Amino acid sequence: MHWLRKYLILVLSGLILVSSHLFGQKERTQSVFPAFFEEIYRLPCPSGYEEAMVKQIQSILGKTGRFFRDNLGSLYFSSSQSSSQLAIISPLDEAGYVISGGERNGYLRVDRVTPAPHPFWDTFPAGHPVEILTSQGVVEGVWTVPSLHIFPRDRRSELNRPFSLEKAYIDVGAQSLEEIKAKGIQWLDPVVLKHQLVKLAGGQLAGPYLGGKACVASVLAVAKEDVSSSQRPQTEVIYAWLAQSKFFSRSFRQRTSLGAIQAARVLSSPQVIIVWPLPEGDPQLPSIELNHGPVLWSSSTQLKSEIEEVARSKNISWQNLSDFSSAFLWPFQQSGCEVAVLGLPVRFLDTPSEVIVPRDWQALTVLLQGLIHSGGRP
Repeated sequence: MHWLRKYLILVLSGLILVSSHLFGQKERTQSVFPAFFEEIYRLPCPSGYEEAMVKQIQSILGKTGRFFRDNLGSLYFSSSQSSSQLAIISPLDEAGYVISGGERNGYLRVDRVTPAPHPFWDTFPAGHPVEILTSQGVVEGVWTVPSLHIFPRDRRSELNRPFSLEKAYIDVGAQSLEEIKAKGIQWLDPVVLKHQLVKLAGGQLAGPYLGGKACVASVLAVAKEDVSSSQRPQTEVIYAWLAQSKFFSRSFRQRTSLGAIQAARVLSSPQVIIVWPLPEGDPQLPSIELNHGPVLWSSSTQLKSEIEEVARSKNISWQNLSDFSSAFLWPFQQSGCEVAVLGLPVRFLDTPSEVIVPRDWQALTVLLQGLIHSGGRP
């Protein structure tokens, strides 16, 4: 029995050490992000419906500084009245759907209002919880597809064809059109996947829209630090969160972000840094990996050198992109300013299971904070 007692003591001691390590790791992971991170993440922000998010950002930053909006709803913020030398911007909106109709049996139909990020975008939501943003509040539902087992034989072949939104239904627990209306749901109400943040092994985080929301939170963290710090930035900075970035303008031959076009007209900063989620494992961007720091691309050798210098001084690892193009990037390049992209690596980007590493987010945020205090160009 003596040996058994020793064995149990050793096992219990090991469990205590392991659990204390895991809990400590969880606390450290959570401490990487500011208190408002989950608050920002859980707030739906589909294209054209960014008002709630804008108000939340304004509330977090407080009344210090100068806010202004453009006619698309984008939010701009500066902690001083001086003209800015640097603009740090991030798209605000996320891809979503709208209610396009209802069935007599209580199911809802949906359609997209923005182009799909990729050809398989519409196939991912099946089985996932969704949120419908009504004038009376959020209504929760589930994205469903017809079951093979209840389809008549002559219609089963439809399931073998490529998926389209004609096969998608939203179940909100209604049994009729009258019950749909009783829930406050109207046609054209926006629909998004439910924002559920999941903590994975190794401190990784997963959830729909996580990459874009993390970029919004990074720019917000830098702006909040700018406001609350007693040390004034050496570079005058304007921060921008752009609305309707997923809509494309019809005035240009190439796909060009409507929100970016308007922002390029509003901003007069000679340098622009776009904070953007970038996919790990994309054949067109094969060098991007999680847990290797932010991704850097710039059209300006000088701006790129300035960013790299700050990264070295902060002991931050980064990944270089030799080539990059985007519908969001082109308007700023055409405006004549120096442009750089600082990307957050995201695994499974534009799926319901986007994954980020807190260390990458922290490195990106610290790098941005270092840039506003570096003084930029003389």
